[in-house]
Amino acid sequence: MHFEDEPLQNLFFADSNLFEKEGRLKIEDIIVGSTKSKPIDCFGRLRANLLLLAEIETNSLTKTNFHQDDNNNNKDDEDEEGDEINGKEMSNFKIYLLILNNFEIKNIDDDQNNHRNNRCYKIAENDDADDDRNDLCFDLVLKQKIRAETQRKFRFECESKKDRDEWIDRIASKSFCFFKNQKKSLSNDSRILKYKPFTNDCQQETLVECSDILNDRDRCVKYISICCDDITISINEPSSLFLVKVFQRNNLLKQWQYVGATEPVRSRSPRFSQCLPLKTIDHCDLFKFELFNVIEQHLKFAYLIAFAYLEIDHLQNDDNQIKRFQTGLCSLDSSGSTNLIGKLKFSLSSAKKFIEPMSSLSVSSSFYEKKSFKLFEQESNEFFNEPINRKFTFFIDDNHSNFTIHENMCDTKLVFDVPIILLDHLLKSESLIVRLLQNDFLTIFDCEQLKNLLYFHNNCLKSCEEYQTKIRNWSVYNSFRSSKFKEPKFLQFVPINLHKQNCRIEYEQNYSSQMTCYSVGAFTCHHLGFDQMDDWRSFTEKVPNNANITWAMFVKLTKVAHQTENISKLLSAIDEQRLIVGNHADTKSIYEKIHSNVNDLIDIVTKEETESLLSNSSDLVIESNLLEEFLLEPVDLIYLNMKACFVDIEVKISREEYSFETLQPSHRKLRNAINSLCRTLFGCYLSSFARMSAKEIVAYEKLKFRHESLVVQSLTAIIIFILDNLNDDSFINTVIENRKILTIFKVLLSCVFEEAQMLKDMLYALDYLEEFVSIVFSFKANNCLSEQSTFKINAFRNDFIEIEFIIPSKTLDRPNRIECELLPLVFDVGINQQASLTTNLFGPNLQDVLNKKSFEKLNYYINQSLVFSNDEIIRNSLKDLDEEIKKVKAKNIRILELVGKVTKLINGTTITCCKSAKDRTSVSITLDEVRFAFETLGLNQEIHSHLFQTALDKLRTNGTRMENVFKNVGQRKYAFNYLFLLTFPAEMRPPSGSFCDLET
Repeated sequence: MHFEDEPLQNLFFADSNLFEKEGRLKIEDIIVGSTKSKPIDCFGRLRANLLLLAEIETNSLTKTNFHQDDNNNNKDDEDEEGDEINGKEMSNFKIYLLILNNFEIKNIDDDQNNHRNNRCYKIAENDDADDDRNDLCFDLVLKQKIRAETQRKFRFECESKKDRDEWIDRIASKSFCFFKNQKKSLSNDSRILKYKPFTNDCQQETLVECSDILNDRDRCVKYISICCDDITISINEPSSLFLVKVFQRNNLLKQWQYVGATEPVRSRSPRFSQCLPLKTIDHCDLFKFELFNVIEQHLKFAYLIAFAYLEIDHLQNDDNQIKRFQTGLCSLDSSGSTNLIGKLKFSLSSAKKFIEPMSSLSVSSSFYEKKSFKLFEQESNEFFNEPINRKFTFFIDDNHSNFTIHENMCDTKLVFDVPIILLDHLLKSESLIVRLLQNDFLTIFDCEQLKNLLYFHNNCLKSCEEYQTKIRNWSVYNSFRSSKFKEPKFLQFVPINLHKQNCRIEYEQNYSSQMTCYSVGAFTCHHLGFDQMDDWRSFTEKVPNNANITWAMFVKLTKVAHQTENISKLLSAIDEQRLIVGNHADTKSIYEKIHSNVNDLIDIVTKEETESLLSNSSDLVIESNLLEEFLLEPVDLIYLNMKACFVDIEVKISREEYSFETLQPSHRKLRNAINSLCRTLFGCYLSSFARMSAKEIVAYEKLKFRHESLVVQSLTAIIIFILDNLNDDSFINTVIENRKILTIFKVLLSCVFEEAQMLKDMLYALDYLEEFVSIVFSFKANNCLSEQSTFKINAFRNDFIEIEFIIPSKTLDRPNRIECELLPLVFDVGINQQASLTTNLFGPNLQDVLNKKSFEKLNYYINQSLVFSNDEIIRNSLKDLDEEIKKVKAKNIRILELVGKVTKLINGTTITCCKSAKDRTSVSITLDEVRFAFETLGLNQEIHSHLFQTALDKLRTNGTRMENVFKNVGQRKYAFNYLFLLTFPAEMRPPSGSFCDLET
């Protein structure tokens, strides 16, 4: 039977550990109905009495791997490949379902007597089997009753004899167990229905589904919360799942009204967090509770084991008090007598204490004005897109109260806008070099090496323009960079899966402060890969080789070109009398700017470097000697001329004995000296480029691209984080106090294989930002706060970047302008299966060294702060963090917990990331949110362990982070392998059914 039912399709693509048997099969005479048809290649999965089959196209078999769980691996030892089924290739499958209700298995074997003694079911003879395949086949006969009893026979061919025997055993045994439980369930149900506790009009027990109870919120004025104590019924399973169904009726009705069912809980004393809504209570009400043992969660199959009845008199609708009740749970034995097997407790509370449905949140505006934050549904602003909102209510058994976790997640259009702006500055810088080579040098020095260099930079310029255009076009149809798009070259400048995550706790109609964090994929260059990293490793470690020397000269030449352009503009402003020279203050100010730019060029290159690169050595073939061709002066003499020019200018300015004509000789000498320095650096750059082989030029191009993509990607994320916090007074005040912007990255990458290279890429990018990026805040007095904050790029060179944020402000006590530095710190704790391979047998690994280094910087930052250094709570948290880092313990997620705590105390920004900020990041963020809820409410995680795990499972299954997964891969499944997930820390494991093997 071919089916397209989505729940059953989802069951077929569920985790392998949910199935009793799975594997490759060839099936003949099924579906197609032809007795002469060729066997169809299928993949079968057995779950209880359901046999699910996927027919796969022949041409897709080579592309699709199939997986069998290690415990159920039925291939012969000589098989080379495991089986894996991938949900993202669902379009290649045609899925069928066989329901094994009434069937026989016919074992086709030359020596059938060997099998008769081992089977508890009928083995029939088969005469029309192909002798060549007898020992690998079995027939499945389904008996169907459609007017008259008919049969359908399906022949299955397995890959081995052992595989065939296991298929037969599993089909028979698992189906038998399923029907045994089903029979037990029906038997218990029939005995319960015969039990009549009352002799009044309510004896006629019928059931109706009242959808208006659940949908009509106006009639829902009470909520019921349920728990059970010490269930003593004998159940084979050591740890069983239980749920409770609730029914209600009053004296005026003869029909039971179904209220709802709790979630399944694995405990002998279950505490159910799901609160059930009740209709209006106007009369005496009778409640019936049915306790079920869940034996098949995916198929929603459970059997009744106990019941309870309770009558409640006149509970008023306007009663705001919590009413608590208790009664016994009874079961029936085979003789029909009742036995007490536990206690059932429940409470009724006013619906006014509970929130409205997910789509609405009704709170007075004055409440939010007093608390100074927006409604959750209004969190989107000029920077972020429309958010995804989720809310979940949980029951606290101690005081019979409830709390709600509100989640909010949104992406931002800035992940495309900011890279476009930064690429525009890269274009200007590249254009400046091309113009310098083409206009200034090619006309006076024509050689093959210069043409090659010009060709190289023209290609870089065209590529940069192409990246910018493609990003702009991509942003029209996408709101963020999905984890599926790691490889495209133009997207290497865009952060992966950047989102903002908010969490707020509601308790008794009061709201907590907001927990805000961000998530982003590791800053790395996926396009170039991580296989051949020797050149990049040499680059980051500054090993002297041709490519690295060429890069160093390129950085210096770029700096001189930018500074020369700035100085020329300032000198031209004076020469053309655009500024009033007679105004002494303006003249002095402009010369101070010129002097500052000139000082940056002094000693930019040493005399030894120029002599070694410009000498016409035997391994460098250039048509003529550069020193003679360019008439270059010694570099130390150039520096002296530059200093002498300014000594002359400063003397004239200080005495105020100057005119436009008296300053012109100094201007000419200064221009000549700077141009001479530019020619010298150009000669050094050309010489180093000419020394490189074709292979080294390719490596140099990759180094340049990797550097630029990492810088733009990481800087984009930092700019977005800062922009989002500009309206936060605590953030601004902390920056003003410390002159540093603290950003803490909680990283979940392992330190082996390719993830170690990703981590090194990320460290390189953040170290670069810390060293070369300067942040300026300009506070603009504005009476109208509707004006948006914005930013601009004041300088963008390989050795210096300055970004200015312009902030409208009513506050008068703030300075007009402050300059500060970035302080990005990385704390890494690998949690996946690869992190298990990281050991310290051969000395400290990257993770331990990194965490200790980041802690030292964090400790120094706090000690330097007058506000934080004397805070006892911060000092104690730092001490705990230091102790955890010194333990050098694998997968120690306690480090991340303490890092988050310290960051919150010092008003820092937290960014959680892994490879793609999707799976590991999601389980980490949801763990932070539940911890935040428990901390806010003063709950103990150990005492309320069940509530803690229930909240984790709810958020991970249906929360905003699952929506993040869906946005990235199109499925609501985390990309985790079941066996690998067992190596994760227990608190980082998502619930069963929320993950599967996906390649993302």
